[in-house]
Amino acid sequence: MFRIVSFSSAVSKIQAVLIIIVIVIAAVATGYFYQSRVSPQQPTPTPPTSVSPSPSLISSPAPSPAPAALKVTKLFIDPIEAWVDQPINVSVNVLNTGNQEINYSLPFSVDGKVVQSVQVLLTPHEGVSATATLNESSIGSYRATVIGLGTTFRVV
Repeated sequence: MFRIVSFSSAVSKIQAVLIIIVIVIAAVATGYFYQSRVSPQQPTPTPPTSVSPSPSLISSPAPSPAPAALKVTKLFIDPIEAWVDQPINVSVNVLNTGNQEINYSLPFSVDGKVVQSVQVLLTPHEGVSATATLNESSIGSYRATVIGLGTTFRVV
């Protein structure tokens, strides 16, 4: 029935070991590619730690210009790759560099279209983190922008 094969030379033993290694590598690679298609890995960066004003929908497509003393930095998207209709948080740090209070509706845009705004009220030299939750219903790459800062995210 079964026959035990004995390897008579060192070359035959090396060939057998190499065949086993190739089989193991093929199995691992197949599992990796299957896993990456089933559940793509998403980076999990640490979001800014600040109070986030609540977002609200805006009705006007053209936002008012930002005050000169309003500085927006550190755009952050989580997750950078999402499923269809999965919430995507977009955050920025907002700072009032001037000496007067700022009350501004901060526009969050996707592919050049304002989709949400966050009302920020800042005293002189105050800074906060402003966050909007976006949601895309179609697969593709999108560009999120907030007052000149922008980056892309993907929906798979």
